[in-house]
Amino acid sequence: MSKTLILLIVTFGLAFVMFAALAGGMNVTLRSAAAPLKGRALPTVGVLVANFAIVPLLTGLTLHAFHFAAQATMAFALLSVVAGAPFVAMFTRLGRGDVAYAASISFILLAATIPFMPLVLPWLLSMLHVSQPSVTTWHLLKPLLGFLLLPLSIGLAVRWRYPALAKELAPHFSQVALISVALHVILMFVAYWSQVV
Repeated sequence: MSKTLILLIVTFGLAFVMFAALAGGMNVTLRSAAAPLKGRALPTVGVLVANFAIVPLLTGLTLHAFHFAAQATMAFALLSVVAGAPFVAMFTRLGRGDVAYAASISFILLAATIPFMPLVLPWLLSMLHVSQPSVTTWHLLKPLLGFLLLPLSIGLAVRWRYPALAKELAPHFSQVALISVALHVILMFVAYWSQVV
């Protein structure tokens, strides 16, 4: 596989994360994120339990039962501890659902992933007997702070200081994020097609 292809895969992956976090921050204020959750304690707790307990637990049990290769185990374990798809609100709008609630819960999941993933992933990998001597909490937290928390904070700050600009830019950033993740997935298939089939 060429270095250019790897660079493009990583670039589009990071672009997706950063633009989605920017759009997520620009779509909500801290007050507006909390408002749709009022009176919805049960579904909100259900979403949090599903994302931060049930999914990692089921993934861990599945990986333990089927003994995947180390790289596949690490990839699936990583995916199981990352919650909050930033384009949930867009798909909810297309499905004519409650966009305010979807945006709020997505924002909460995204914010909760930042401390959750670096703390839980090393433990989960050790429980699955995957050797990862160089992976520490700080190694996992550092990119989350730079590529997720920083753009999310910038988005929140722009929404707070320039709400009209934020409302205008957020849909464009969401589109860039969606295009980036589509290109990321397509290039992954191109790069690893021989190993998939």
